[in-house]
Amino acid sequence: MTDNKFPEFCQWEITNNCDNRCDGCNTYKFPEEKFISYETAIETINVLAKIGIKWIEFIGGEPTLYPYLIDLISYIKENKSMNFMILTNALNMEKLAEFKPYLSKQNGLVVSINYPEWQCHYLISQNKDTRTAEKSLAGWKTLYKYGKDYLIRVNCVINRLNIDTFPEVAIEVIKNGGIFSFCPMLYKRQKFDSEVILNFRSGITGFALSEFDKKDIKISILKIKKLKERYPDKIAPSAEYIDFLINACKNQDDKYPMNCEGLGLPYLRLSSSMGVSQNGRKSVLLRACSDILGEKMHKITVLDLLNPEIRNNLGEIYQSDNEVKKCQKYEGCMWSVTFVLKNLKNQ
Repeated sequence: MTDNKFPEFCQWEITNNCDNRCDGCNTYKFPEEKFISYETAIETINVLAKIGIKWIEFIGGEPTLYPYLIDLISYIKENKSMNFMILTNALNMEKLAEFKPYLSKQNGLVVSINYPEWQCHYLISQNKDTRTAEKSLAGWKTLYKYGKDYLIRVNCVINRLNIDTFPEVAIEVIKNGGIFSFCPMLYKRQKFDSEVILNFRSGITGFALSEFDKKDIKISILKIKKLKERYPDKIAPSAEYIDFLINACKNQDDKYPMNCEGLGLPYLRLSSSMGVSQNGRKSVLLRACSDILGEKMHKITVLDLLNPEIRNNLGEIYQSDNEVKKCQKYEGCMWSVTFVLKNLKNQ
């Protein structure tokens, strides 16, 4: 039943409840309807396995706040041929410890670390990007505790504050057993505003990279390229993506040169909201991406993906979604999820 063109990776916004208020993240402003029931969540996992999903990443909000998450990952480990990741802010270490028995070198955690530890403390003292700095410190703590024994991926968003220091983060992550992933914050959304209602409108656009930073960022990404050559399994983005970014830094263009146009469906994204499938049953709704629901995508449920016609045409549905097309035209993004995950599945 698996389709060759259908993505093998799925992100599931299992809840939009969160115990942090990071700058630029508006997820917590969306009222939580109700937690997805255990029965619906298990049914969703079964559908994902049936249509060929190999990796599932639970995100939020803060996914560890979802009351049945341990039950879900236990079910996946016992019954399904897929691996899971949990993207956590890691602020509640006691809560995180509850998941330790289910972690391994194949099933693990994703934490956000944007800055070296010394820079985290400096930014907090200067009242700059403090929530992210605090989350980065929690990420460091988690990496030191779990990185040697379990799968830990570190996401780093490059901005003007860490344009010189993110290679330090990569080196320290590698030393402590983690996998390093990064993406440049080339967001100038205040200039290229699609007028799409975005779920995330980054509060750090004030120090987002601009065309004038391309020379500096190129120097740092070249350092990452050397690390990739030395530690190919520890730098998650593909060599292709790293070269793409280096080449993108050659020209001082106002609009950054990449979006999801032409990629079909880059990856499957599930929301925390419920809808009604074509056969009249309640099921989890899809969404377009982290930023937007998608006027077409958000009308499709997970159960609808059992219909081969919908599943086979989902890439075309995604690319023809008016909200997606508007975002592609005026926003685009340099997020590396597609390039990261086509690499990760081979590790």
